[in-house]
Amino acid sequence: MKVNLVCYSLHGGGAERVTVNLADAWAEQGHEVVITLCTPAEEIEYHPDPRVTVDSIGKPPAPWGAPIVSTLWRLAALRRHLRRNGADIVVAMQGNIAIETALASLSTTHRVIGCEHNHPDYAVQGRVWNALRPLAYRRLDALTTLTQGGAAALRRQVPGRDVVIMPNAVRWPMQDSGEGPDPETLVPGDHRLILSAGRLTAAKAYGELIRAFATVAGRHPDCTLVLLGEGEQRDALTALVRELRLETRILLPGRAGNMSRWYRRADLFAMSSAWEGLPMVMLEAMSHGVPVASYDFDFGARDIVRHGVDGLLVPRGDLPGLAEAMAAMLAEDGMREKMGQEATSIRERFGEREILRAWDELFARVLVQRPNAAGGSRSR
Repeated sequence: MKVNLVCYSLHGGGAERVTVNLADAWAEQGHEVVITLCTPAEEIEYHPDPRVTVDSIGKPPAPWGAPIVSTLWRLAALRRHLRRNGADIVVAMQGNIAIETALASLSTTHRVIGCEHNHPDYAVQGRVWNALRPLAYRRLDALTTLTQGGAAALRRQVPGRDVVIMPNAVRWPMQDSGEGPDPETLVPGDHRLILSAGRLTAAKAYGELIRAFATVAGRHPDCTLVLLGEGEQRDALTALVRELRLETRILLPGRAGNMSRWYRRADLFAMSSAWEGLPMVMLEAMSHGVPVASYDFDFGARDIVRHGVDGLLVPRGDLPGLAEAMAAMLAEDGMREKMGQEATSIRERFGEREILRAWDELFARVLVQRPNAAGGSRSR
């Protein structure tokens, strides 16, 4: 079978990592796999298996003109690439890309699965695209999202459209995407490491995590907080760290392609997100035996973390509660180590074999139905 995944870029991020993981897994199964990008192929940061073909629709000819002109050019280019690739199934990996792929495949026989990898309220950017979303999604042969809560919210936003729940799969052992800062060099050897990772954006609420850690730092002078990632809030977060006079205790070393080394070094993984889809970094940390202290954000935290078993969840926005959860886990080595051992069950609970089996079932259903038929629903 030939599978064509469509993703805006492979510059970094959870959906991009999932795209590469799925492409690699399907290639290992013997499928012919193509990843089609809307950015130049030479700009990728996550590199798939050599058996996976990376395709790019390229850039509009200069001058780009008005946004509507560029959008129409991109839709036409994507349509040409889908026709040329001739895949049995097309899998569009993000909200906006799912809409564009659905529009680009109108009046064709392409079987298209659209995937939303974020909270449904934020998965699609732009008023026009949100207005087009219900109409475009009718063209899809199936629509997937990551969690039960996300599916319920998406069904409200796209009435009449069935939604398949398809969680992210965690690969074990994990494959790093490249080089990165060295945890052994940056973090003192006798310090315990609280790790978090993701884009430095408002959605991650890292300012709250930093302030929560500030109350922990005085009680536990032998710990360091590291935030891995880049984003528009770097300057503001750096200023906050400086204001709190914690420059030696809170580090923002940038992006890391060597995430497995950081997970192995970490004692605790922390998240302060306002919302998520189903965070890959949390799955990956737990697969390495790292317990979690996190807000119970919508959606995904309670799907992954078993409160009191492999981590601690506190209500979203409860900064003192998050601080207390981190402090308690640092204070109790036995509890933290036991939770870390329990966390490794994520390798089976969200294991690649189980998730790929669910994808096989979805592919089989899509291939026998009419291209424009609505996808069925599946609960987990």
